[in-house]
Amino acid sequence: MGKKRRITIAAGTCVEVIEYTPPNRHDAPRQRAAKSKASSEARKQKNKAMSRKNLKFILAANFIAHRDYVCGLDFDAEHEPQSRAACEAALEKFIRRLRDKRNKRGQSLKWVAVIERKHMKGRWHIHLVINAGFSNWSTDLDELISLWGRGGVDLDRLFTGKYRNDSWAKLASYLSKERPEGDPEQNKPWVQSYRSSHNLDRPKAISEWVDVNDCFDIPRITLAETAEQNRVETLFSVFNYYVYELPH
Repeated sequence: MGKKRRITIAAGTCVEVIEYTPPNRHDAPRQRAAKSKASSEARKQKNKAMSRKNLKFILAANFIAHRDYVCGLDFDAEHEPQSRAACEAALEKFIRRLRDKRNKRGQSLKWVAVIERKHMKGRWHIHLVINAGFSNWSTDLDELISLWGRGGVDLDRLFTGKYRNDSWAKLASYLSKERPEGDPEQNKPWVQSYRSSHNLDRPKAISEWVDVNDCFDIPRITLAETAEQNRVETLFSVFNYYVYELPH
């Protein structure tokens, strides 16, 4: 079979490798059919990884472990919103005020937000992943508290404290989990699972030709719970993919 295409998609410590044999004009019909199927599967996998919908890669491409934050914004009884739209308006006002503060300091603001109801009390709650504005945790916290002003603020460095055993995949899964029962917009497919700033970087893809017998090995230092691989090799075609995260 000669050569296969290897595409490596990387974002921070997240990596996905896709291998496939594309068809060529010299292939017999059975070979072409098998390679076309492998190529189609490879395109689907690449598009999924490169899409903005793949939150794991978006987070890993834009935020730094142990420096940036996971932030929780609560509403007190006085400021409790009565709808998702009101909650979104409160988030937008907060982001606008924080962005103005960062701009005055010559800093950028990157963020990903998820709005949800707390399961027990049914209160609205906002989860944010946000880049750090100061090197000091308490200074960042004080600024966020002063700008929010609607209730409690919880702030943790990424992958420290209660998040110390998390991976990007686990964090993305937690942030984009399904809305709980009782959310009136639970079954509306057009309601995005997360919102984000417009300045987020996308994962990078590198494509190369390698020998069809060149076997890719997931690094030993990979976070074990993040490693996944699927190998489908037939007489005529190859479609393999590998997903893993390196330690933070």
